Amino acid sequence: MAFQVSPGVNVSEIDLTTVVPAVSTTEGGIAGAFRWGPVNERVNLSSEVELVKSFGKPTDDNFETFHVASSFLAYGNQLYVVRAADANAYNAYANTSAATDLQVKNLDDYLTKTTGAAQGAIYRAKCPGSIGNSLKVSICDSANAYSSNIMSSVNNSNNTLTFAVSVGANTGTLTATQASQNVTAITVSAGGSGYNNTDVIVLSNGAANSGNCTIVTNSTGGITSVTVVGGGQFPNTSVIRVQVANSTAGANSTNGNTSAGASATFSITLGSTAAANTLANTELNTQLGLLTVGDKLKVGSQYLKVTAIGSTSGVSNGVVRSTLSFEDLYTGSAAVSKSTNSTSTEAVTRYWEFFDNVDSAPGTSAYVAERGGSSDELHVIVADEDGVFTGVKGTILERFERLSRATDAKREGAAIYYKDIINNSSEYLWWFKDNGNASSNTANNMSSSDVNAKPTTKSLEGGADG
Repeated sequence: MAFQVSPGVNVSEIDLTTVVPAVSTTEGGIAGAFRWGPVNERVNLSSEVELVKSFGKPTDDNFETFHVASSFLAYGNQLYVVRAADANAYNAYANTSAATDLQVKNLDDYLTKTTGAAQGAIYRAKCPGSIGNSLKVSICDSANAYSSNIMSSVNNSNNTLTFAVSVGANTGTLTATQASQNVTAITVSAGGSGYNNTDVIVLSNGAANSGNCTIVTNSTGGITSVTVVGGGQFPNTSVIRVQVANSTAGANSTNGNTSAGASATFSITLGSTAAANTLANTELNTQLGLLTVGDKLKVGSQYLKVTAIGSTSGVSNGVVRSTLSFEDLYTGSAAVSKSTNSTSTEAVTRYWEFFDNVDSAPGTSAYVAERGGSSDELHVIVADEDGVFTGVKGTILERFERLSRATDAKREGAAIYYKDIINNSSEYLWWFKDNGNASSNTANNMSSSDVNAKPTTKSLEGGADG
């Protein structure tokens, strides 16, 4: 290269004939079929990367249009693209009740659509097309939805819930056992004497389970019939003691064994096994209803992601179970069996599928707390469930954390009302209505959403290319 010993002017000649610049004044336009993107709206693109991001990759149905646009952007950096779509191209939707097919072309078109409680869909894909069916949305709008202990309680004190998983297994069982039956009838074996019509027969098995009955006597005070008023619930294997209280003769009957005096004896009829099966089945279905595919169960120090929730099976003698499938094998040092009536310290806690993608459970924003409201916050996750957008199934596309259901809520001066944030910021979703028990309102009138005991996770469906 040239070298100058003293100051001077150096002239260099460089060959640029091998470079084809993307001249900013080169503009073009194209309209055609694309897999994704707003319909009937002009979008200015400057590169093929933007083309794919805004309108999707080419398919067998639109490769000509796509590659014409792509070729232009290889040499120019201003291409106006307009997507055309058939009238039967519909936006995919996430629904909590029956939803109808609907085409939402773009923002202007969205503003003409009816939103709110009358809608079946809570969210719709931002653009029409079957590609929207690859999306999944998950809403966590309460601390209970974020996490809960599935072994903490049962709906009936005589029910037992048990979770079990073995080392090296990718399935576990959730079992409900109903170990009691109602006393449905008492038959008088020996009427005795000296009783009053006002006497009460008390049923007890020595525990909190008890029932009571009324008696009818004859002229000598002998018991002629017994009517069950409260049958109570008793373990199938327990011994039920029947005692008559408040009798003038003081004569009691305990489990049919007479004591001194003119005692009465009875035989007891328990409810059918079918009744116990029904109670167990109801218990298990209630507990399964609090689980969502994708939830993560913390067993010891391991998180087991639920991939399938089996239906109830094996209903017999008050026992019913369901099989839970997990994404990974359980690697604990020993098998786990945790029951609601156990003193074991091995807790089984359910966590929202995306709990580790946010800082903590949703709570109450400072803005709403200052105005007397509570539990207004929520998290929303948008994922590429089928991998059509990204090529990797389950990729998280968007995360909206600690938004508010309060229409006037602010944080550090910026609005945080979730409907507006999602509509204005999301590239994948339109808001259509509030989730159940989590309505929008002003901060002063905000009601808690803590009643929601599980997250709402929905795979979008119904998207069509037309």
